[in-house]
Amino acid sequence: MLLMSGVSGEARSDDTVFRIVRGRLPWLLAGLVGASVAATVVGSYEDQLAEAAILAAFIPVTMSMAGNAGLQASAVAVQGIATGAIWSGDILFRLVKEFFAALFNGAVAGVILAALVLIASMIVPLEAPGRLAIATSLSLLCVTTLAAMVGATVPIILDKIGIDPAMAIGVFITSSNDVLGVLIFFLMATTFYMS
Repeated sequence: MLLMSGVSGEARSDDTVFRIVRGRLPWLLAGLVGASVAATVVGSYEDQLAEAAILAAFIPVTMSMAGNAGLQASAVAVQGIATGAIWSGDILFRLVKEFFAALFNGAVAGVILAALVLIASMIVPLEAPGRLAIATSLSLLCVTTLAAMVGATVPIILDKIGIDPAMAIGVFITSSNDVLGVLIFFLMATTFYMS
């Protein structure tokens, strides 16, 4: 549980301030690196943001959905590894099942977001709301699916190479999914909204 939240496995509630910092700071700094990479991706789309500032409103949505989908899938994978429910002959079936569940979740989230964009366009003037709805909904579909696959796969790979898979849940899954999520979002936005 501690490793999953980015805290040293030796952490205790009565630790000294120094011990708390020593156990948590490395994970926070790793998260800072991941967030900096995500910020670099956002910065590389500066022209698109200047042209369509509305895109900035969807960055937190995309990062949150990527992070949550990845954390959910990785938590289930770690639990399966810890309980012995995941075994070598079972992995492909579980990944396929995870893929289709993520695809369905992403489709539902995407449809809801598209509907919200279209409803918002009746209240607030939005340029090309139909194209924005398509770009954001396809983005959520792709981000949710990819993040869940990363979340389901990374713990299994770490377990196979002898690293505690609980380490994958915290900073690594969240950071990688934030970066991938933002990249996918801007690719979808430039392809379907700004074309």
